This record gives sequence, C-alpha cells and structure tokens, in this order.
Amino acid sequence: MAVGILGLLKARPGRGEELGKFLADGRDLAAAEGGTVTWHAFKVDPETYGVFDTFEDEAGRQAHLNGELASASARSPRSCWRRSPRSASSRSSPPNSGGAALWPRDQLSC
Repeated sequence: MAVGILGLLKARPGRGEELGKFLADGRDLAAAEGGTVTWHAFKVDPETYGVFDTFEDEAGRQAHLNGELASASARSPRSCWRRSPRSASSRSSPPNSGGAALWPRDQLSC
C-alpha cells in the first residue's frame, strides 16, 4: 500500500519566490530519503506552492516527516510563510502514471 502527502504552502505577499527557492533547494534532501518514492512540487499562483509526496509505507512517510527536509523547514525563517503548511495524508494502492500534471523532483522549476 502506498502512502502520500499533499501539502499547500502560502507565502506572505511578495515572498513567493523565496518559498519556491526553499522547495527547489529541498529537492535533493527529499531525493536522498530511502522511503520516499516520489517528491513533487508545483506552483499554484505567485504566493502558493504545493508538494505531493508518496512513500513505500507509513514508516517511509514518518521518516520523511522527521527527516532532513522537515528539519530544514523548521530552521528556515517562517517570515516568508503566511501560515503553517496545510497537508493531508492518504493511503492507496499504487497509482498508475497517467494524467498527473506535477513536476517530478528531478525537473522541479519554481
């Protein structure tokens, strides 16, 4: 069973590029996590970004939530974020690859 996270991050006015850079810089951290299957980031509008991650199992999700990217997020200046990230978790059977309009971690462009 695959486990996923969908999160939206809202920047303060005029700080969207800073938030996008944080996500782009975090790409390598997410890629290094053993239990992370996919890590996608996308731009919704100039101040809103999203992330969609999938994991092999709940242990992989927990490792991500407590890993280097989460630590970097906790150390980053929250002054660029309007509010704390909002996220939802899901569990599903492995998804097919059709129809998603997301940027893979190796092609992230914020």
